[in-house]
Amino acid sequence: MRTARFLAVVIGLLIACASWPSMTLAQNGNSAAAHACQRGGYAGLIGTGGETFANTGECVSYAAHGGTFATGIVIPAGQTLTFTAPTFSACNPLAYGYTINGLSTELGSRPYVCSTETLPDQVIGPFPTAVLVTVYLQDQLCGEIYGSDGYHARVIASPPTYQVDIADGGGSCERVGVPAEFEGVGNLSVQLIVNP
Repeated sequence: MRTARFLAVVIGLLIACASWPSMTLAQNGNSAAAHACQRGGYAGLIGTGGETFANTGECVSYAAHGGTFATGIVIPAGQTLTFTAPTFSACNPLAYGYTINGLSTELGSRPYVCSTETLPDQVIGPFPTAVLVTVYLQDQLCGEIYGSDGYHARVIASPPTYQVDIADGGGSCERVGVPAEFEGVGNLSVQLIVNP
């Protein structure tokens, strides 16, 4: 009887030791993400499902339970975003704006005219929680909308600055459904700056 108990304890210890490294890895797997929550970092983070965080503890808990953070153009809570020198370069009638949580807001447009036109700067925010922003270009000739997170866009990120270029559908809509290739700026070119 004593030998059976001894064997059960030894087997239990062997199982625990064998699983110990994987338990430690699982617990520490998101330590970098949890670290990003520290020192007010939670205010500039959004979960991939749109989750926002009221404090460091909520953010750390989210990361510790396997949550991942969204990438893209994020405006931290209480900050603003400036659309600097939004410029249209095309003949098509175009409009541009931004989308947050599925709601789109137009910031400017122009009619069918073959020229380069720079519109006034625009500022959005501040917002009570961090928000993920998508910039869009609407090609009104082709009836298409292209986002900064899609195949017609190029975003060069160097937070707090983002250079966004988006291509339209082409002069006769020949690029509808075809990924854009950039040789210069897009048909919409705008620099975004996150302001504290």
